[in-house]
Amino acid sequence: EEIATPSATNRMVGFPYTKLMVSNEQVDMAAAMLVTSAEWAESHQVALDRWVFPIAASSGEAPPISERWSLHDSALASSVRSTVESLSGRRCADASYVDLYSCFPSAVQVQARALGLDGERPLTLTGGMRFSGGPWCGYAMHGFAATVAALRNDPGALGLVSANGGAITKLVVTMLSTEPSDEFRY
Repeated sequence: EEIATPSATNRMVGFPYTKLMVSNEQVDMAAAMLVTSAEWAESHQVALDRWVFPIAASSGEAPPISERWSLHDSALASSVRSTVESLSGRRCADASYVDLYSCFPSAVQVQARALGLDGERPLTLTGGMRFSGGPWCGYAMHGFAATVAALRNDPGALGLVSANGGAITKLVVTMLSTEPSDEFRY
């Protein structure tokens, strides 16, 4: 309620968005992950309980906004969902941990609907871009790092991370787990 209510310290940016609802470049933008082969991790004695595997990912680009039939949904996100579910053999809705790229609330709502995620579940592990990772490219790494941490604490669970560019003009969705698949599929 505080985030949605305009005030002297939470001005209206553009209806219906207040300052606290949108991206903020004045937050911690540092995040990192080590991505390597299982062989390298094993040879360097990385403990097995630290391993998290990418299972599948799908990405794409949408037509420009002026060429879209509607602005309240995303054919791109629906297509990415269909592809990542087909590649992984798992449903996006089965992910225990989700972090959706969150430049604006509408982007989260559109992605969640298209990915089959109900609105009652948490859609971020970081608190969203307003509070972690800032805008531009930095935020997606925060979503990955938070998902990896959550999966390490819940072996066997499925995680889902999205990153988008523009007005859901570019989108990638990645599924992760501590249990490897037979191969990563993209």
